[in-house]
Amino acid sequence: TTFKPRITGKNIMFVFLPLDVCSKELMSHDDFKDLESRIKSDRFKAMWESHYATPMFRKDPSFKNYIWDVLAAAVAIDPSVILESETLPVDVDDQYGYGYGQTMGFRGAAPEGAQNAKIVYAVDRAKVWKMVEDVFNKL
Repeated sequence: TTFKPRITGKNIMFVFLPLDVCSKELMSHDDFKDLESRIKSDRFKAMWESHYATPMFRKDPSFKNYIWDVLAAAVAIDPSVILESETLPVDVDDQYGYGYGQTMGFRGAAPEGAQNAKIVYAVDRAKVWKMVEDVFNKL
């Protein structure tokens, strides 16, 4: 089936951050401790303590956590964090079943109705973490 975006327009570019890039960029124990040290507000300290990963970071210094949403937000706020990407026609399976939600990019011929999308392969970790640190400095 064909991916039918709800938002259309010639100036819209869909951006996908596949697991390939998301699994490369993780929060380490050192990142966790650094961010935690920046929080000054009691309200945000309480939120930090209630995060599902906090006990795992406290228990295991080798624990790492995914930052999928952080990467997506960083790309939306400042697309210059993208270091490597490719624009491909993309189709998403919208039929309920085993393949539901499967997203496929095509080099060459694509199914009718496929939409061009930017596929992100690498981000500038230093730039992303600077953005995160800037936010945490305000908490």
